[in-house]
Parts: sequence; structure tokens; C-alpha cells
Amino acid sequence: MTAVLGSMVGAADPAFAGCAVTGDVITIKCGNDGVYVQPQQGDALLRVDGLTISGSDNKIDFFPSDTDPDVFGALTLSVSNTTINTPDYGGINVAPKVRVDSIDIRLDPTVTIVNNGGFGGLWVRVELGGDITINSGAGITSTGGSPALTATTNDGSVSIVNTGNLSSDSDRGIYADGGHDSTGGELVSVTNSGDVTAYAEAIRMIQYHGDIRAENAGDVTSQTQSAIYAAWPAPCVGCAGLRPGECRRDGACGLASCLR
Repeated sequence: MTAVLGSMVGAADPAFAGCAVTGDVITIKCGNDGVYVQPQQGDALLRVDGLTISGSDNKIDFFPSDTDPDVFGALTLSVSNTTINTPDYGGINVAPKVRVDSIDIRLDPTVTIVNNGGFGGLWVRVELGGDITINSGAGITSTGGSPALTATTNDGSVSIVNTGNLSSDSDRGIYADGGHDSTGGELVSVTNSGDVTAYAEAIRMIQYHGDIRAENAGDVTSQTQSAIYAAWPAPCVGCAGLRPGECRRDGACGLASCLR
């Protein structure tokens, strides 16, 4: 296994032609056998383009070492013209266990993810804290007990804009969870215009210490649960695009029970 250490701005190293990185990172691998880029400190950006990733345990991983003591700023991931087919794990994983300022992920409509098991098609989790922003047009198909798209942070806000079609045959379509350890004022927001089909909730949102916003213009369906469910400790900011009903303080925001 070959690793490239250092900063590359704007262009990919010839050995890793599918990736361009900016910042202090270690590029462990980048190719059709998967991408593994490890930020070392500060801000880090990874662009992935033109790959066809397939095979056992072949995926995109972009996060610092679990035990890294350095200070991290913004982690930014952009993926385009790429297909990921992972038969035994999640497709894209961004899961720092250290605190970061923010995570910004953009998946172009030219991205397709098919995964079986693991943490899902796109899995973003910040264990200690940091804001998460996702703008995805990718088509994601998840099987094996995994959701299609997940974003969770224990201390921070979550914003998801999804325009792609998503499906999960045994879990959720979109899961957004934020603010568990926050002191207040954080927003969990999902804006969806894609078609989302799921075994559990098509869209599930949790906010512990702040506000919540759901806007839906897509066709969202669940086999077993509410198509859209949200729970929060205060009145919701808005639920535009859902069927008429009421916005209740108890946090039960289902497809027919929450609007503006």
C-alpha cells in the first residue's frame, strides 16, 4: 500500500488521478479499488471524479485518524462522475471522532451509489462536534439493513439538500440528527425534491436543543413508518411541502401532522 503525504493544490498526483486534494492530508489510496484520504490538521478538501469503484470493502473514506490530537477546520468532499458499488459495506464514509469546525459534502447528479450493509450509501457522523452540510443529487440504493443517507452530529447543526432518488429496502431513506450536546440554537434541516422510498421512515429528523425544518417536494414513501418524521423540543421552524395539519410541541411530526 502506497501513501502520499503532503499538500496538493488543484491537481491530482499522477498516482491517484481520480483525486485532487488541498490541505495537509495523507492519500492512502485513490482509484477504482476505493479512496482513502486522511486529513492531518486544519482545513482539508478532497475532490473525487471519474472513478468506477466496486468490489469488497471498496468505498470512499475521508476522515482523520481516530486518535489524532490535531485541530481540524473545514472538511470538504466533492464527488462527481463516479459510480460506487460496495457489496459488503457503505459507499461514502465521513466519520471523524475528533472535533471539526464543519463538514461540507457535495455529490453531483452524476454519482451513483449501490451498497449492501455497513452504515449506508452516504454516512456522515461527527462524534464530538461540528456542523454538517450536504448537497446531494446522487442516486443511492441501499440494502442489507443500511439507510441511504445519514448525517449526525452530537454538537452542531445539520443541513441536507437532496435532489437525487434514494431507496433503502430495510432502513431509512434520509436520517438527520443534531444538537444532542449543544446548548441551543442549532438547526436540523432537510430539503428534499427527490423520490425517496424506504422500509422505515423516508425522512427521519431529530433535534435535541434547537429548531427543525422540513421541506419536501418529492415523492416520499415508507413501507412501515411515517413517510416523514421529526422530533424536537420546541415548535418547528417550518414544515413546508407536507400535507396540512398542525405543528405540535410533542415532537411527533409525521406526514399528516405538521405544516408551517
